[in-house]
Amino acid sequence: MTRFLPIALLLVLSACGDPSRSPGEEYSQFYRQPNRRKESVNLERKKIVRSTPDPRDPKKVVKEKVGYLERNEVTLEGSRTSREHYVILDRHFESIGFITVEGKFYRFDETGRRVFVGEYVIGDDPERRMFMTGLKVFFGISLNDSLSLEEIDPYGDQ
Repeated sequence: MTRFLPIALLLVLSACGDPSRSPGEEYSQFYRQPNRRKESVNLERKKIVRSTPDPRDPKKVVKEKVGYLERNEVTLEGSRTSREHYVILDRHFESIGFITVEGKFYRFDETGRRVFVGEYVIGDDPERRMFMTGLKVFFGISLNDSLSLEEIDPYGDQ
């Protein structure tokens, strides 16, 4: 009988707890609270440059700015975690499309609705070949031309 007394005491004490509370709620003040509104933070912006051989002098390369690529971190309303996505801007910094973290490219039509362009793997490095191929298809650039992402010069970038 005395052997079962500690077990019975343990069962009685565990039954006295509040069944509506789970152990995780005790630590809820340490969790990040869900977002109250959508937040977007710009992480970086680079210019998209097309390089083609000069038809007059094949040894020279002609560079043309096509647009800008902006990498953002977005946290949606009610979410605790953020996601990265890319916004594609034209030369005048108008938003013309976006890329999801999964590599799906979308263009905005004249009414502002998104139109699926294609899916190209992004991976960890946005300089990857498939990502650049997706940008070429998005802008209608020949796959033979070179496309690069370059830093923006804050003191004289045109």
